Amino acid sequence: MDKECAELGVLVADRLTFFRHGLLGLLRDRRPPWHLAEAGTYAELLEHLHGGDAALVLVDLQLPGMDRTDGMRRLRELFPLRRFVILGDDDDRATILECLSAGAQGYVLRSATPT
Repeated sequence: MDKECAELGVLVADRLTFFRHGLLGLLRDRRPPWHLAEAGTYAELLEHLHGGDAALVLVDLQLPGMDRTDGMRRLRELFPLRRFVILGDDDDRATILECLSAGAQGYVLRSATPT
């Protein structure tokens, strides 16, 4: 059963530890502070979602064990109240639309530069 969060919890699920920790470092400076968690595999992601409070989940499209958009569909079925944003390497329209139709609320290129 999915639960809503009283405060914003953010889960960063990415295959690359360096990228994951860099993103968490940026998010750590926010005020009010957010509850942050991380996962390096799809299995760890599911474990966190079943027991955690993340309302927003940033998910690497190539997360080990995820199976790309099929994994996103499963996340949407299991956790309908969570918000999922894909972290992707592909900038082609077909990939982005496939992720959105699988249930992601957004798609951010991993190569995007902050503005």
